[in-house]
Amino acid sequence: MLNRRGHIPSAFLLVGAIVLVILTLFSFATFENKVLGLSNELTETMEGVIFGEGFSEAKLNWIVDNAIKRSDKNDFLRSFNESLIRLGNEERDSGSVEYVGNMYGKIANGDFILIEEEGRYNLEFNELFTKVNNGGNEIKRSFDLKIVFDKQKVFSGRWIFSCVDAGTSKKVDLGVEYFGCDTQIARKEAEKLFNEIYSGSVGSCTVKIKPSEC
Repeated sequence: MLNRRGHIPSAFLLVGAIVLVILTLFSFATFENKVLGLSNELTETMEGVIFGEGFSEAKLNWIVDNAIKRSDKNDFLRSFNESLIRLGNEERDSGSVEYVGNMYGKIANGDFILIEEEGRYNLEFNELFTKVNNGGNEIKRSFDLKIVFDKQKVFSGRWIFSCVDAGTSKKVDLGVEYFGCDTQIARKEAEKLFNEIYSGSVGSCTVKIKPSEC
């Protein structure tokens, strides 16, 4: 009897130890999952702001290209400046401001430097930013952009966009958008910009995007 009574507390201790080990392992697993989830969110957020910088550059190239097309070649500097500001206002008022941060506001307010050098023009933006919030994690990335162009085309950041109809295999004439030479714009930024510009007009199609030749 004495031996059995002595073994009862030992049994309870053994069971308690096993339960404690299980709870500890469960806590470690839960903590590891939370850390992994937080790490994934931070990675996605960082990728988002890096993408935002590239997308801002791609979008700015598109805006500049359209400002060139709208400008009076006989009074280029003044008319380009007016067209650029007008386009900045249009983009800001459209509500499509994801990833571009303060860029549309700077364009609309004329907060940029425009310089003519040997028949080409340098358009510079300082202290632009893109901001991404993912799962409560917010990262803000600041950067500067410079676009080089003349009265005909953009020289920095050029891609050629085309679209082939999925049903007829006939090429849809979209014209040319310039985005690839002296640029960091990645394919995914170009694809997003293409979809933003043409998604409502091309219908079902396969997007063809390639860097242009310099």
